[in-house]
Amino acid sequence: MIKLGPSGRNNQTDPPSFWSLLTNPRLCMNPRHFDLKGHHEISQILLTEGDLGITSIQFQYVEDSKYVLSDEYGLQSNRDQFHTIELNHPAEYICGISGLYNTSGDSYNIKQLTFTTNIKEYGPFGLASQGLYTLSSEKSFSFRLGESRRFGGFHGTYYSCGLLSIGAYFNPKTMSSPNSDSEIPKER
Repeated sequence: MIKLGPSGRNNQTDPPSFWSLLTNPRLCMNPRHFDLKGHHEISQILLTEGDLGITSIQFQYVEDSKYVLSDEYGLQSNRDQFHTIELNHPAEYICGISGLYNTSGDSYNIKQLTFTTNIKEYGPFGLASQGLYTLSSEKSFSFRLGESRRFGGFHGTYYSCGLLSIGAYFNPKTMSSPNSDSEIPKER
């Protein structure tokens, strides 16, 4: 399995300036990692957005024929802008993720996210969905995994104010199954 990303402000050695801590009381610290490697059967994505961008994200996936809800990654009290993406599992599956993040300044959150499946595109969610323009300090990212079932899970970093970075796992085709797009290679 290949780990793609994460994209976003993942550098924990880049703390906010002293001045920004004084002028921005909402600035949050203590980034933490999440890793859902192998959880590729996503059935729902739950996310919240606010004036900082994506404030939280949570995934529901299928494991042992049961629905499992991951932890919520990010700010757990903001429900002003709540979105549920319901996938038609198992027929619909993740094929890509793209978005924007800030490369400078004191706002560290992922600004905007779009999820692509084999059936449709969901989003954008975040600041772009509020009609705000892209700033020169924002950078786009895109992980396109192809049309076959190659998605292998999500990973990233978050903190108490929101989602800092996000990435995906990719399952490359193996030589043992050259004609099969529907099988996901077993992890060793």
